[in-house]
Amino acid sequence: MATATALVPSTILIVEKSEMARQFHAAPAFREIPKLSQEVLAEMVGTTRSRVNFLMNKFRKFGFVEYNGALKINNSLLSVLSHE
Repeated sequence: MATATALVPSTILIVEKSEMARQFHAAPAFREIPKLSQEVLAEMVGTTRSRVNFLMNKFRKFGFVEYNGALKINNSLLSVLSHE
């Protein structure tokens, strides 16, 4: 569980996990990650662009993400272990 804070007035919709999984399989475009610059991401999380850059490089080093023009998130332990 986590806490999120909206930056603008928002409407929240609760979607069951099974329905979300069905939508991901039915409409691949639904699960695409929006493109964000490191500067925008830094503003969103309350830090600096240089700190985001530092952390992204750490995440890449440890195999959590891959990026070269596009971001790929590795969410399995196997992908982390293969980069040691």
